[in-house]
Amino acid sequence: MSPQCSSEDHVQWGQSMLARAVAIAAIAMFAGSCVRNPSLLRGAASMVAPARAGVFVTPADFDVNQLASAIDCETETTPIARDAFRRGLVVEIPGMGQSPPARYSKTDVFGFRACDGSDVRFVEGESYRLERAAPLYLYERQRRFRLGNRGSRFVYDHFFSTAARDSLRPLTLLALKEAYFTNHRFHDLLDLAFRSNDELMRYDDLHHEYRVAWLLRETLPSPLRCDPRELDTPLP
Repeated sequence: MSPQCSSEDHVQWGQSMLARAVAIAAIAMFAGSCVRNPSLLRGAASMVAPARAGVFVTPADFDVNQLASAIDCETETTPIARDAFRRGLVVEIPGMGQSPPARYSKTDVFGFRACDGSDVRFVEGESYRLERAAPLYLYERQRRFRLGNRGSRFVYDHFFSTAARDSLRPLTLLALKEAYFTNHRFHDLLDLAFRSNDELMRYDDLHHEYRVAWLLRETLPSPLRCDPRELDTPLP
């Protein structure tokens, strides 16, 4: 014999369904922006081009905006470009004034900031563009995909890390849930906001933020929400 539901049970069920509908509606409010071509997302999360560029020797340097061999992008005749390290494993950073150029290897530094405002992280000699930082570090890697006799085209792979010092993981719903295993509210919001991994790099024009990062920020205490590139403290 099936159990009988009381009127109170019906009220609780109705309230839970209403709460879920409200949550879905809230997500839908900023779900209207289309899924852009990844190539169009490049620079969407970058800060305004900085006055200075240079090298981040360690992850800790990146988190506090500490640049080594910093140059003035407005006056330097050979500014640091986004592809500076693509020309080899070692790059020379122009010296300020009379100081000699500094030489850095991809394998010895965390990454660098170019004069267009983009940040790049190195992992095992490969370059990963940092689309945004704390609390969710999002990365994009460009690679050439061969189309047989039809030539090739560039494709973009996306990754994330929970801290600058942490390893990169593929940007998937499962990997996000595993990385934030105890954040059940974040799990629920992911399920409501995204239907597949392909949607995880959607950019929310209303909040000027990647949607997945915005959702995570809403589940964290305020002190943990800040992207170090959003700090008002000037670069050293």
